Amino acid sequence: MAAVRRTLLRGLGPLVFLGLLAGPASAQVNLVQNYSFETLGQVGWTPVLNEATPGTVQWFDSPASPPRTDGANGLTSSQSFIGSQVLYQDVVLPPAARFSIQVAAGCNFSGSSSAFDFCRVDITDTSAASIIAPVPGTDSLATTGGNVLRAIYSRDSIAGSQAQADTAIVDISSLAGQTVRVRVMVSDYRGPVAIALDNVRLLQTFDTAPTLSPWGMLIMASLLVVAAGLALHRRNTR
Repeated sequence: MAAVRRTLLRGLGPLVFLGLLAGPASAQVNLVQNYSFETLGQVGWTPVLNEATPGTVQWFDSPASPPRTDGANGLTSSQSFIGSQVLYQDVVLPPAARFSIQVAAGCNFSGSSSAFDFCRVDITDTSAASIIAPVPGTDSLATTGGNVLRAIYSRDSIAGSQAQADTAIVDISSLAGQTVRVRVMVSDYRGPVAIALDNVRLLQTFDTAPTLSPWGMLIMASLLVVAAGLALHRRNTR
């Protein structure tokens, strides 16, 4: 019987090792406040408006802001005359960590075919220059300031309107340890422009404690059954 036990242990040992190779599990934390605009009034975000005519440029979030990809509300810009607008939020990225950003965005144009009519979402530095709303008709996609660290989404009216959709995740791990600015920008030069925005996620990813894989759990359960059987056999043969 001792020989049988040794054989079982030698055979199951490698299987146990393989079963435990699940590795660390991953967890994510979203660092953006009011990321799906469920708190009405853009709480956590700061608007900057450049209005040629007062009262013609605004941001609004409500259940009537379609389409939505998360929660009950979404965010939409509104411009009824020449102007531009910025909405931003500063985020502190802890050092030595992994980060990515994702946003559901779409841009709609009416009666325009100008590169100066555009929607844009990006990661910038936190300088004052990065929140100056562009002067319509002077800066296509507002990239000439040199403040953009990562482009997330951009579209002008030459490319045409686009329904809101999740963009690809952009890795920004190289910016760890910095304070960055999540910036949304809209410019109206030749015709009405509106961005539809939702589900802005700046995710910190980190590893948690290792866990058993499903195979590992099955093997451990099998070992317990074998061990119980051997113990019962020893007791019955005494």
